[in-house]
Amino acid sequence: MNLLTIYDDLDKNRGEYFAASHEDLINKLQYSNIANHQSLNTNKCLEQSIDFYTPAFNGQPFIFIAYTHGSTTSVCISDRDYIHTKNAYLFNKTLFYACCCLSAQSLGQHLMSNGCTVFLGFDATITSFRPETEGIFQDCENTFIEHFLNTECSIFECQAKMNEKYGRMISHLSINYSTFEAGILDKNLSSFQLLCSEEAERFTKYDFV
Repeated sequence: MNLLTIYDDLDKNRGEYFAASHEDLINKLQYSNIANHQSLNTNKCLEQSIDFYTPAFNGQPFIFIAYTHGSTTSVCISDRDYIHTKNAYLFNKTLFYACCCLSAQSLGQHLMSNGCTVFLGFDATITSFRPETEGIFQDCENTFIEHFLNTECSIFECQAKMNEKYGRMISHLSINYSTFEAGILDKNLSSFQLLCSEEAERFTKYDFV
């Protein structure tokens, strides 16, 4: 199984959050048997365009994850469009998870029309509220991909696991912090979008090797 992750750790506002989200995922994948993993921080992304890194997978399916800012038409690194409609063809046969704002509005459809198998992203702005609870938000954001890579669960089953985790954490925030903060996490969940065929909903990680 091939994995490519990018994260904008030098972003002046959210760099620490993006880096912590990436680290949280990596810590959870220690038993997932990933044969080829490339992890690109801000500097590596700025050194080379994405088409420099994708050939390492030799045209095979791969999993792509981004912890960055986003727009309706792109995944951004250091305020630059890094993945966009013109290089969407590079993500043929991929599971593409854009853990960033707005990307599900337009970019997801462009990726799907260029052969992406599964797109996951958000169609609105997502955020967290305070440093003390950022770990909860990161844990929720990573739940789908953690289950997908660490188990034999299908796309459909992993989404159910994700919804269950968000539900528990929304209740936890409401009881232990504030209904306002719980509402932010609930809004994040509401903006989550999964794009794939009915057939692909039954896919597991073994369909990306």
